[in-house]
Amino acid sequence: MAYNIIDIIDKAINIAINRKNIYEGISKEKSNASSLKIISKALVKETEKTIQYYISLKNELSHQLLDEIDFSIYDKMSFLINEFNKKKYLMEINNPQEFFMFSYSIERDLHSLFVDIQGRFVKDTDDMKKKTYEILSDLITQKAEIILQIEDFLK
Repeated sequence: MAYNIIDIIDKAINIAINRKNIYEGISKEKSNASSLKIISKALVKETEKTIQYYISLKNELSHQLLDEIDFSIYDKMSFLINEFNKKKYLMEINNPQEFFMFSYSIERDLHSLFVDIQGRFVKDTDDMKKKTYEILSDLITQKAEIILQIEDFLK
């Protein structure tokens, strides 16, 4: 079985679902803090948009001939993603500032993960012209934009 960018997108969907569950959990845990509940709902909604984007991208790509990712490279990428999913973010969240810092930390780590994955994909300059590289670049750009939005809230 050959691996391609759709396999990476599937893993990105799982990461987003995990993030959504974390945000929903915080909302339930802090149900008496209305400001945290509002932020949680906004983050859940944003994460749901991300999930839908990934799903539509996956559907669009499923009808295209895609570059195969070498098994050894995919194995390393998969390991990194699995390690990311195992990471626990322990933080006491009592106010909006702490919630945004928590979200900022997750998004920064996710951005770094995508950059690392893209870097492992590139073995020569021709790889930078492939669809897989282009899609990973889009995912990285999307994460960078979310990080900037959160930074604006933190100011």
